[in-house]
Amino acid sequence: MFKFLKKEGKINAEIVQKLMGWKHSGFSVDNGVRISEKDEKGRESVVQYIMRNVFSEGKIKYIEKSEKVIYHAKLQRWK
Repeated sequence: MFKFLKKEGKINAEIVQKLMGWKHSGFSVDNGVRISEKDEKGRESVVQYIMRNVFSEGKIKYIEKSEKVIYHAKLQRWK
């Protein structure tokens, strides 16, 4: 995937090196579905999934007065 993203200009060699150096977090990947190298729509879907936000923007609040950013793990109504 890194090779594809690099070829498409989405990431560079420095980013690949950093990502490859990360300690394994314990997640796993299901490789039950294969995407052909000629399946451009399928490859684009995978890239869009990978590039999505890893957190919900709805759970972030900026407190202007204190210049702090707060992230709530559970979505709560803001007061």
